[in-house]
Amino acid sequence: MSLKTGKVRRMNSIPIRNILVPTRGPDDWKSLLGDPEKHWVRGRSARAMAHTWEASDGFPTEIRAALESDGGFQGIVPLLICPEWKVPLPGGRRASQNDAWVLTRDGRGVVSLAIEGKVDKPFDHPLGEWKRDASPGKQTRLAYFMPCSD
Repeated sequence: MSLKTGKVRRMNSIPIRNILVPTRGPDDWKSLLGDPEKHWVRGRSARAMAHTWEASDGFPTEIRAALESDGGFQGIVPLLICPEWKVPLPGGRRASQNDAWVLTRDGRGVVSLAIEGKVDKPFDHPLGEWKRDASPGKQTRLAYFMPCSD
């Protein structure tokens, strides 16, 4: 079964359809990767995230802990999980790909989350380090997100 919205977006002249197909297991995530043979490797984040999400009832333990750690998202419940979701952003040659886009609900209402998992890469570098050798594309993407940080 799939959910079809009927809208077609274009990314570099390639149609991207908003058709969501339920998964039967982690292997269904592989075909959604930008480069399945390169990224679907044991011990790497794409494969690990697929297995972790598919084995969980709701949010994976590590993600729930991060969301609830500061009290910001207590009782958050995923409503829809879209693996390897592509998001067109300014400053790039292609869409940015999230490990998962999750439509959720908490006590305040509906929340949209883009989830990025890391297996062996740091995820806590200060923004200043990220900006130090930022390409023009990175600078454009950062400027795009800055109004969201207020």
